[in-house]
Amino acid sequence: MSFKKVLAAVSASALLVFTLGLMAGCNSGPSDEEVIRKSLTEELDQIKNMDDAFMTEMATDMDVDELATYGIDGVEFMKTYLDGFDYKIDDITVDGNKATAKVTLTCKSFTAYNQAVQEAATNLASDPAAIQAMTKDELNQLLGQTVMDALAGVEVAETDQINITYTKNGNTWTPDAASEQEITTAMLTN
Repeated sequence: MSFKKVLAAVSASALLVFTLGLMAGCNSGPSDEEVIRKSLTEELDQIKNMDDAFMTEMATDMDVDELATYGIDGVEFMKTYLDGFDYKIDDITVDGNKATAKVTLTCKSFTAYNQAVQEAATNLASDPAAIQAMTKDELNQLLGQTVMDALAGVEVAETDQINITYTKNGNTWTPDAASEQEITTAMLTN
């Protein structure tokens, strides 16, 4: 399973939560900016705080069977990848029934993850006799542990600022479909 598919599942899950957490605004209550900020904070905090239900939902959205072959639990993989996740809502601009939230994510670097896995694979390959002596199950377990160790060692870094756009329909603000791509791109190019 490619890591890009995993991150796409993470981003899709995050967008689904944004969509399910529709934001209602009203004239006598908080401003549109406050409504958007509150909802966005609640949703991103589920990732930051590694909410168990949210982590399970994300793991369910990905192809866990492929990870299980290597002894990797999908929920633990997501928690390891998202360890250190944070965000800043830099600005929210409302213009009529359209709004844009400028957000900077802090997450593990996809590039650094790829590099760490390649280095770990090179290290494993340096002792071919030990690998050849292993059963298929032992090798799969070793590969899984190697991937998890490599992932755990990746440092977090800030992404470029992304724009999450919203549309207001009646009194409800919802993120636009393009926001999923913004999140995915930010996480894959970090």
